[in-house]
Amino acid sequence: MGFRLGRLLAALVPSFISERMDPAGAKKYKMHPTSYLDGLRGIACLIVFFCHYTEDNHYNVSRSYTSGEAPQIFMQLPYVRLIFSGRPMVHIFFIISGFALSLKPLRHIHEGDNDKAYASLASSIIRRPIRLFGPCIISTFMILVLIQMGFLWEPMSLRDQLYNWLWVLGNQICWPWEWARDMLPTYDVHLWTIPIEFAHSMLVFIFLMPLAVMKPNVRLLAIPALAIYCQVCGNWAGFEFICGIFLAELHLRKTLPKNGFAPMPILEKEAPRKPLRSGLRASFFTAALLFCFYLDGWPNLERDMTPFFKTLHDMTPSKSAANGYGAIQKFWFSLTGLFVVWACGEIAWIKAILDHDVSQYLGRVSYAMYIVHGPVLNLIQRRVVGHASEGPVGEPGTEGYSPGFDPSGLNGFFGQYTPMQMMVSWAMGLVVMGPVVFVVADIFWRYVDIPMINLARRIERACTK
Repeated sequence: MGFRLGRLLAALVPSFISERMDPAGAKKYKMHPTSYLDGLRGIACLIVFFCHYTEDNHYNVSRSYTSGEAPQIFMQLPYVRLIFSGRPMVHIFFIISGFALSLKPLRHIHEGDNDKAYASLASSIIRRPIRLFGPCIISTFMILVLIQMGFLWEPMSLRDQLYNWLWVLGNQICWPWEWARDMLPTYDVHLWTIPIEFAHSMLVFIFLMPLAVMKPNVRLLAIPALAIYCQVCGNWAGFEFICGIFLAELHLRKTLPKNGFAPMPILEKEAPRKPLRSGLRASFFTAALLFCFYLDGWPNLERDMTPFFKTLHDMTPSKSAANGYGAIQKFWFSLTGLFVVWACGEIAWIKAILDHDVSQYLGRVSYAMYIVHGPVLNLIQRRVVGHASEGPVGEPGTEGYSPGFDPSGLNGFFGQYTPMQMMVSWAMGLVVMGPVVFVVADIFWRYVDIPMINLARRIERACTK
């Protein structure tokens, strides 16, 4: 019994702790030329977690700094607010996905081996739905169990709950035909990106097939042409995934030998550039990154009233503006996402940060963290964050009377009446709940996400010759 309990406790220890305790037994992760994309995805996912925590619990922090109805807080300033600006991070996810999904087939195409390119595409098409939908099926079933146990929301009968869960899976999460609309799945609204991710993964695979037979220069023109076509039609997600292909094509042209037939090294050493050209290139991408970071701080609230952002709001093409809730932001975030991912691969010190062990760990657990952070917040945030005290409003027995309530949680302890109180309670909420999210994400990554990847590979091997 004691042995089993010990094994259970050891299994619950996060990998970032167990690997420090036993460095000799820690798994070694190989670095490759595009490892920085894993780090970027990890940091972007962390910002998404901060975003949902902030929007759910600290309404005034999310507002524009220029809003006259709420206190002006240091965290609302441009660049500073990037730490909880989660919406543009989703667009970075999609561009990275387009890059990662197309890199291996494009490499085979550059090497002149179309048979391997098509085999790689077939393998990806078989594995992709299992990779994307499998962890979501398990996570939402766990949410169903928590609902039935009374920890989340009001439970239905078990039969109705199971039927409702299956309906949500089939019509909101594992629904492969939604190109851009936010489905907002009932059990976890943050999974709205999953059907979009799947649909556009298939678009990437389909588009790579004709690219295999195109001449190199024609291919270089065809990729941005389709990306622009998607954007003109209002399909911001299609634009992002195709831009990912474009960046992968540029990466291979830069790193592969001119004849394209030598294999890629694990870590490439680029040919030295001329100092002036290199300096101008770095300056351009640094300026582009700074401008994009400013745009990515676009407030979710009062976004059409904030100076400069109001101008962008009015400049948005009508096709994009008419594409549902948040579509105006999505148009601009699709552009900033392209240049952020592009610039991160061109600026050496940014790549060094993204290649750091912490960034790489965040990248490994990013999908697990994206899936579990919402349910974890729903479970504990109301009890942890609470609310500041509020006195009664109106007279008892009259319309609109509110009896007020006593302070509770961190907001009640630190207060919500001054900018400093708001920032302290915001930070303390992350100090308390952040470790919980990290531990749950690490466990989900090890016992759900990684096994699902392995299952997809086994199914792919069983289905192919």
